[in-house]
Amino acid sequence: MSGMTRIAIDFAPRGWQRTLRQLSPRWCAVLALAVVIAMVAVVLGYRVYVRDQARQAAAQRVAQREAAHARANPPVAPIVVPVAQANAINAIARTLNLPWRELRDALDASAMANVALLSLAPDVNRHSVRITAETTSPDDMIIYLRVLREQPFFTDVQLTHHEINEQDINRPIRFVLEAVWTVSAAH
Repeated sequence: MSGMTRIAIDFAPRGWQRTLRQLSPRWCAVLALAVVIAMVAVVLGYRVYVRDQARQAAAQRVAQREAAHARANPPVAPIVVPVAQANAINAIARTLNLPWRELRDALDASAMANVALLSLAPDVNRHSVRITAETTSPDDMIIYLRVLREQPFFTDVQLTHHEINEQDINRPIRFVLEAVWTVSAAH
């Protein structure tokens, strides 16, 4: 019986269990690997799906917060300021930005007992101040002018006007000085 081949006759109905039993070990390993790869793909796909859902939920929460903020804080219409008012505001700002402390220090350093300051009128555009003062002696007026000129804060000090009040018994001399300060002192 050595020349005879064996014929397998199987009348059982075909099914997946029968097919698996007939597979070679190599095909079983390939099938097991395919099942593992499919399971890994399902797990990774589920993770991506969950992450995407979380991102969408976060984006939706942000959009809802922004919409609530926009409803709570409606946009404010810009305020239109007339040119004249803007110029006045700018002039006030320039006056407030004067070097007041340096001006006061220079005037304090120049103070004289018999010279009374009556008024200060700064001119922002010219970097100057108009000083009105009063004294009883013309010599004191000239000395005060020299003392102010020696102050490093001022670059130029000029006597612009003076008059004697003949109506007053003391005959005071009222004089006006124009003092220009250094531009760098204003900053």
